[in-house]
Amino acid sequence: MFKYLETVFTSFIKEVYDNISKNWGMFFAAITVTSFSFFVLQLIILVYYNIENIKQKMISQITIHVYFDKHAKISEISEFLYNLESNDKVLSATLVSKEELIKRIKEELNIDYSDIPIGNVVYIKVKKPEFVSIISQDVKKYRIVKDVIYWQEYVENISSVFGVLKKILFGIIFFLCIGVILIINTTVKMSIISRKNEIRIMNLVGAAGWFIKAPLFTEIFIVLIISSMISHYFLRVGYAYILDKLDSHFIFFNLLPIDYLIFIRNVVFLVSVVVSFIFVYSTMERYFKKLVGDE
Repeated sequence: MFKYLETVFTSFIKEVYDNISKNWGMFFAAITVTSFSFFVLQLIILVYYNIENIKQKMISQITIHVYFDKHAKISEISEFLYNLESNDKVLSATLVSKEELIKRIKEELNIDYSDIPIGNVVYIKVKKPEFVSIISQDVKKYRIVKDVIYWQEYVENISSVFGVLKKILFGIIFFLCIGVILIINTTVKMSIISRKNEIRIMNLVGAAGWFIKAPLFTEIFIVLIISSMISHYFLRVGYAYILDKLDSHFIFFNLLPIDYLIFIRNVVFLVSVVVSFIFVYSTMERYFKKLVGDE
């Protein structure tokens, strides 16, 4: 049994090696084109997630300013703060007294009088950007609240701009995925055509279908894994350089960590393997029937 498996495995490895060595130019071209496609695809995905990350950080820095009526009682404000703290959408609520606010206004605007018509203020931070509008509408219902400012137009504009960018990038990602699949599909077609005589001979001598197809699947897998490693290396080097240059200048918005590239590489590789094998299997079935039947 073990001798049989050893013979089959040796024959399989030899078949894969012979196939690659006979079509070295096509194999190298497939790796080159697929590596470039993987590089661009992973780069676009990285930009996509960085845009989403920057958007979330920008919106999360928005603070809701709640201005109380100057006649609001301390007990009413305390109850208001208690309700906020018990809200699972609120990250923090900071009370700034009227006296402290007047002091800040005097220092920053150089206004030298004490009778400023203003009450206490609460600065609210929420856990998620989408909670800004919800919390703002909730606090407006309180009788002691005079005004609520949270730059709704600013939030909507940010979401709109980033939404358009994400749609464009998603479209590019989709077409790049189709391109990678077509490249692999074309590689298999060329490989089958170049080996049509061998395929016919193996089929005539009674070789199992999996024995004929397995070397081609292995060749595809080798192309994908080498291309994935090459594209990841160059993308990692380039991204590390960008992080080193930009992190010291942009203190408000940090890009995603470099280890995130591993996640993107693995997802792209696994999806490419699964989808490519599905398409390749159907292509191989059609070509095998055509080549075997075409005498």
